[in-house]
Amino acid sequence: MLSHLRATVIVGLLLATSSAFAGWTLVTGTDDEQTLVSVDFSTVKRLPGNRVRAWVFWQYRHNVAKTGKPVLAIKNLSIVNCTDESIEDLATLGYGTPEGDGPTVLTDKKVDAPSNFEYMAPETMGLHVVKSLCARGGAASAPTKKR
Repeated sequence: MLSHLRATVIVGLLLATSSAFAGWTLVTGTDDEQTLVSVDFSTVKRLPGNRVRAWVFWQYRHNVAKTGKPVLAIKNLSIVNCTDESIEDLATLGYGTPEGDGPTVLTDKKVDAPSNFEYMAPETMGLHVVKSLCARGGAASAPTKKR
């Protein structure tokens, strides 16, 4: 009986730790899979002003750090303004493995800093992330302009 309970607890712990990474959904990437971008849609929260907030996971097959330890994955807590299709990162965690596990090698967070939304260029992975978050977050994205 005790060994059955112990086995149940161990299986439960394994499932709980693996489910922490089960929420990522691939939304875009490069054709050669050198860069993949996923979103944890369970973290999407609608905010006032036609904005949404969620965690975004960038995975790289090459080092993206300019200095210091290699960074092969970045998780950003991002806010998207769906009206003008811009994005701002509130917190950033960088990892030395493409899986985004293990110790962080880079951390950054905004504390009482002025807003710094970035506009996404057409047909980029960043714009695809913005549109995916706005669609899933129930916020209206800006209409596409005809040329």
